[in-house]
Amino acid sequence: MGMPLTNNGKKGYRPLPLCDSHMHLSFNMPVADTLRMLKTYVAYFGCARVALLALPHSSRAACDDPSNNLKALWCKLRLNEGAPRAYAFGGLYHYFDERDTAAGFVAQLEDLRALGFDGLKVL
Repeated sequence: MGMPLTNNGKKGYRPLPLCDSHMHLSFNMPVADTLRMLKTYVAYFGCARVALLALPHSSRAACDDPSNNLKALWCKLRLNEGAPRAYAFGGLYHYFDERDTAAGFVAQLEDLRALGFDGLKVL
């Protein structure tokens, strides 16, 4: 049994490549499940490029996964096997105390770039 029709095929849309610039990785699930979900999404919607946005910390309880930055990088690497198609935007940690300074956020950004992130997820 083959893959079901893509969204474009089901709806009769023209087969134009999609560049999805807003995919949050705030899911509190194992990274292998996250990757499987992303691959399914990319195939179904015919995404030529995707931007993975990490949310390692948020005021929302459902978006409190400190490993989210690492998950985004791993998924970027796995989605890029064969051809580049994914970009990862790292998220800052917010402590909501005296540690949240401009210099602290700049240091986090520099660390994210050194790790291989393509940009910053700005809240």
